[in-house]
Amino acid sequence: MHDPALSQTLDALRDAYLALFRGLEGGSGLASADEGDIAWGMTPLPIGAFNRVVRIRLSHEGTDARIRQVEDRYRAAGVPESWWIDPLSTPSDLAERLERMGYVSEAVPAMRIEAPDVPELELPSGVTLSWATHPDSVRAAMRLVGEGFGLPDELGRRMADLIAPLGRADGPVRTVVARLDDKAVAVAQGVDAGGAVGIYNVATLKPARGQGIGAAVTVAVLRDAMARGARFGVLESSDLGHPVYQRIGFRDVASFRVYGRPEA
Repeated sequence: MHDPALSQTLDALRDAYLALFRGLEGGSGLASADEGDIAWGMTPLPIGAFNRVVRIRLSHEGTDARIRQVEDRYRAAGVPESWWIDPLSTPSDLAERLERMGYVSEAVPAMRIEAPDVPELELPSGVTLSWATHPDSVRAAMRLVGEGFGLPDELGRRMADLIAPLGRADGPVRTVVARLDDKAVAVAQGVDAGGAVGIYNVATLKPARGQGIGAAVTVAVLRDAMARGARFGVLESSDLGHPVYQRIGFRDVASFRVYGRPEA
């Protein structure tokens, strides 16, 4: 029998990812759907992690043809895709099939924290927080995320323009910005997903790292979501963020194998 927390966590991560698209409904180059055997999202950005195939539950017969069909959808749009294989993905040889087609993979931990385990918010000295609730302020926050992620300036601008419409007080996404001595240095976003919150786009500029600011913005998003009824938080962790999230109280629930084309 599967751990119920595993299914809940994977469902929350899927729902949070698709909620981003619902919040951006009508944007140019955006598309998403849950088709039963897969869920997927597509952006106009040439970043595989933004263009995901998730919750993959394919039947053994016809799997290769289905992979090609999905692949062709992204190729027609001119963007790379990534296949997020989780412990419940089927068929059991899905990874081997993707590898035969030329995909390569990396491991990405799926982490979870329960509401009672979220610590109190402690701000490092000189740090203040504010919430971005307007497209212009979200755009500025996402430019900081692009810089923190090391994206080329033009790609960072495109990402910021794409996500800026999420700056609505009544939307599914909440964006917090940390300032150190009045300079914006860190960002985190929370995406409502039913009874959970998905944590995305946690970034801290290099000069401000190692001071607990990334942890502070993550905790701020979690506590905000818990105050509005979220029972737990989920995220997909980078290598850099993993020890930070562990110190906050997140635990590893599963590991994704994320497959993409080498040129992506």
